[in-house]
Amino acid sequence: MRGIAAICVAFLHFYEPFQFGPQNWIPRGYLAVDFFFCLSGYVMAFAYDPSRVELSPTELIKRRLIRLHPLVVIGSLLGFVVAVLGRFYAPVAAALFNFSVTEFF
Repeated sequence: MRGIAAICVAFLHFYEPFQFGPQNWIPRGYLAVDFFFCLSGYVMAFAYDPSRVELSPTELIKRRLIRLHPLVVIGSLLGFVVAVLGRFYAPVAAALFNFSVTEFF
């Protein structure tokens, strides 16, 4: 269920700039965001429950960095590529990416 909610949220965020007029491809897709966060909170609380696993604060930080840092780097690189391609190679989407290089950085 969490994966389906994540896919709905991704589609909602991806297609939002391209929706013109009353047509909405994912009606009430914003509810998937709430559902995803609720399930994620439950999963994290279960995974890091002190009664199940005894973790020191440094071990907890190390586990979280190993688990999340690669996704942060991949997401940042993907966002950079989309912004650059949208700015320089998509004339239709140029209005969405109307910024200078200094504003980008």
